[in-house]
Amino acid sequence: MRLVLKIRAGSDVGSELFIDQGTRVRVGRKSPSEYVFPDDPGISRQHFALECTSDTCRIQDLNSSNGTWVNRKRVNEAVLQEGDEIAAGELVFTVHFERDQPRAAPPAKPASASYSQPQLTVDLLDPHASAPPAAAKPAMPAEPEPSLQERLLGLLREDFQPLYAILDGARSPQIYKMLVEARDEARKSSEAENPSAAAPTYQPPAAGMLEGGAQYESLYEGWSKAELTLFAPYLVSLPPWSKLLETLVNKGWGKSWGIYLTCPMAFADVRQHFRHFLMVNMPDGNQVYFRFYDPRVLRVYLPTCTPEEIAYFYGPVSRFATENEKPETLLEFVRRQTGMKSNIVPLAPSKTPPVGAAAASPLEKTQPPMNLR
Repeated sequence: MRLVLKIRAGSDVGSELFIDQGTRVRVGRKSPSEYVFPDDPGISRQHFALECTSDTCRIQDLNSSNGTWVNRKRVNEAVLQEGDEIAAGELVFTVHFERDQPRAAPPAKPASASYSQPQLTVDLLDPHASAPPAAAKPAMPAEPEPSLQERLLGLLREDFQPLYAILDGARSPQIYKMLVEARDEARKSSEAENPSAAAPTYQPPAAGMLEGGAQYESLYEGWSKAELTLFAPYLVSLPPWSKLLETLVNKGWGKSWGIYLTCPMAFADVRQHFRHFLMVNMPDGNQVYFRFYDPRVLRVYLPTCTPEEIAYFYGPVSRFATENEKPETLLEFVRRQTGMKSNIVPLAPSKTPPVGAAAASPLEKTQPPMNLR
């Protein structure tokens, strides 16, 4: 038996890891791990090990900093099953087993039936005789098309990882409420799975930690962070298994709750990058809050930027995604070497005509609306 791990998210998406029977393989960020992922800051030097016998494969956490997760549950050791999902750092693997299967014997002929089937005969000597008409195959019912939310969720889970969102708490009181509820649910789950949760030495998850090692935090600091808790912009990491991601798609899409972005950097680095843009200088010299995390603002701002401004604003980000003016389409702004390109991605089922078509974003700019530096 051989174990195959296909990478679904993180660096090297689409690649596969192979672990043969009787071998023990370590996965980590540096040597001596056999499989190395140096670009993933969430992976420990030796993160987890895999070992296969003739009938089972086991995974063992190697005292990693951020934990090893199987089917969204943190494990020290576990037996893997077909289709399991392993998460470590920003990497997500799908488990598959290759087994040597004996050739299947042809099925035995059924015993004589208890009824006789009428036989149709054709006179081969009669040139005008014709074969009986073939029986019509029953029509298979068409599978229902995925909804707009299902299409969007699939895109964000599969194609936009590593995924972050910046949510605008001022848009709705539901936003902060959802973050707190997700945090409390993660804490309860951690306590239920940790047998030593009642011990005095037990350390509960840090503030802002969500399920599977995801987290959120206000972009504000100091007085603003304390006084504007309900109205602040929040950076949220959203791995593929995130329950919060599903909630945001189902409840918030089309309401200008925030923007999504793809970035391989660690949470703290992404937060520090976007804190630079909270206040900007207007042409008249006044400083104002820059609500770039409002989709209505970002859709207007990015097409006005020069390639130099694109490079500064994007930083480590490879693309942004927002709802379009009509939520039946997703608008993405993809980083290019000489600037960026915008694409319109249809989300509505085919029976509803999608709005718009793919379009390149103009990079010319006549008058800078604000100074980000």
